[in-house]
Amino acid sequence: MSKLVIVFVCLAVFEIASALQCYKCDNCQGSSSSWEKSTCGSSSTTIPANNDWACVRINYKDRLTYKDAVQRKCVLAEKRNGQLHFGCPTSQGEPSSCPICQTDLCNSATGVRTVGFVAVASVATVLLLSKLF
Repeated sequence: MSKLVIVFVCLAVFEIASALQCYKCDNCQGSSSSWEKSTCGSSSTTIPANNDWACVRINYKDRLTYKDAVQRKCVLAEKRNGQLHFGCPTSQGEPSSCPICQTDLCNSATGVRTVGFVAVASVATVLLLSKLF
């Protein structure tokens, strides 16, 4: 049992220590394999109180061309009552949606996943350990 606790602690530390990665592109075209990957913040960046890094996928109608477009990037989102909140920016056009998420490269798909790495890894670890013991 103590081995199981150590595994969970290691996974939690890994999740906290790793920086969030998001796709970064304006009017993203083609496959996600061609999009730039960006690390949110840096070790020297001070995050304001009640804020946290998140990935966002902004779907909007371009102000100049009136065509649907997508922008992906890192943002600082405000934490209120334990949940992240982000106001859709309107500088490039009329946003239709801008979901945020906090797992690596989660802003790629049309449906943003919100299941954390630790939860998935924990379930996989428990299943693996149950097979071993």
